[in-house]
Parts: sequence; structure tokens; C-alpha cells
Amino acid sequence: MKVCKSALLLVMLLISGFGWARNSDADFAIRIFEQTNSERISRGLAEMVLDKDLQRLATDYSQKMCAGGFFDHRDPDGLQVQDRLQQEYPGLIHCGVGENLYMSDRSNNSNNPDYIVRRWLASPEHRKNLLDAEFTHMGVGIYRNGSKLYVTQILASPILRLTSRLPRKLVANESYRLDCEYLSPRSREDFNCSLATPDPNARIKVDLFSYYTGLIPLKCVWRKDGTLTLILDFRAGSGEYKLQAGWGEYYYSDLFTFKVL
Repeated sequence: MKVCKSALLLVMLLISGFGWARNSDADFAIRIFEQTNSERISRGLAEMVLDKDLQRLATDYSQKMCAGGFFDHRDPDGLQVQDRLQQEYPGLIHCGVGENLYMSDRSNNSNNPDYIVRRWLASPEHRKNLLDAEFTHMGVGIYRNGSKLYVTQILASPILRLTSRLPRKLVANESYRLDCEYLSPRSREDFNCSLATPDPNARIKVDLFSYYTGLIPLKCVWRKDGTLTLILDFRAGSGEYKLQAGWGEYYYSDLFTFKVL
């Protein structure tokens, strides 16, 4: 079984004594995004995609740090980036997430987004996140208050984004349709999904002569626009079903939990 990789940065970069040009926060964030991709491309890495959910999460966290007077990857509630992503955007199904932070508390010198990216590259742990080949999507959040600047960069490897809602109560031995947006840059040709059953020893019959143990393969219905519908099958009784997804024999486990009555 292949288990998902989660990259969480625990080293903080606190830079003071630098200012910034008063371009808009949106422009500032886009320039960090573009400079990050420029650095990746120059090293033979694929550029990342700007993701709306990661963008909002990053912006909210920059604002939260400023309002709460802290600068840390762990917020006052003890939540780290993967916890915040799960709490705020549970429908973004991913196999890895990382975070870079920056804070400046003075504005008496010239500063710009390119400088921030260079500072991250000079820090081994930030550099590792920024140049991780497995990260495919990014969000950058800027928040300014007076002379203070907070920057949050969230990098992730999303696979799917859920675009439809399931009933509040899921019932055993029923099937449900779940619409998704496919986000991975990998080819969809050998993409597959399955559900790990509540009982890992449950035998799931797939045809007259074969069965799976503890696993229900899911039907993926693709559309021309690249979106798909998963046909969820809860035939193994009540309990927690874990979504697994991957390509060929390589898959990520425990991506999403369905609680079935």
C-alpha cells in the first residue's frame, strides 16, 4: 500500500527591516506565484497552478496571524496547515501539503515579492517546499496592517475537488453519485478509485470468480470537460469507508472518510 506524503514546514522565517512597494495585495500575491514558478522552471520543474481554495486559505491565515499577533505554522488552536485545509476545504482531496511563511514589520526600505521568494530559497526547509516536484498547486495570501506584512504560501498536491454534496446521512447498501473536478496533472487514463471497507477482512465480490478483500472498486464516469462522477458503493455495511485513489498499482489511502449508518 502506498501512503500519502505530507510535507509540513516547521521552520519559520521572520524577516524584519524591509519595506514593500504599495502595489495591491492581489498583484503582490500573483508576483510571488509567478516568481516561484520562474524558479521552478529554471530548475527543470513543472510550474504550479494557482488554486482558488488554497488562495483563500492562505489569505485567511495571513489575516489571522496579524489579528492574533502571532507568527507560527501552528495557530493558537493548535491547528497546522493540513488541519486547516481539512477543516475549511474538506472537499479538496489531496496527497500532500506544505506551507511557507514570511513576515516583515518595517517599511523603511524597498522590498518586493521577488525578495521574499529569494529569502525562502536561502532557507533549506522553505526551499525544500518551494522546489518539491510533487507539489502541483499553490495559493498565496497577503495581509498588511500599517507597516506589517504577512505572507502565507500554501503548496499542495490535489487530486480531486468535490463539486456536489452528499446527503447528510449515508445509508449502508445504498449507492450515491459524487461529482468531482480532476485536478492532477497526471493522465486520467489509468486513474482509479476505491473504498476501503469498515471491516478490512470483508470479501467484496466483483464477478463470478473473483473478489477483493476489504476494498470496493468504484466506477468513474468521465465527461468531456475532464470532470468525473464517482459511483459510491457502500455494500459492506455501516461504519467508516476510506477513499483511495491513484494510478495503476500506485495509490494514496485515507483521502476522505465517509461515515455510513
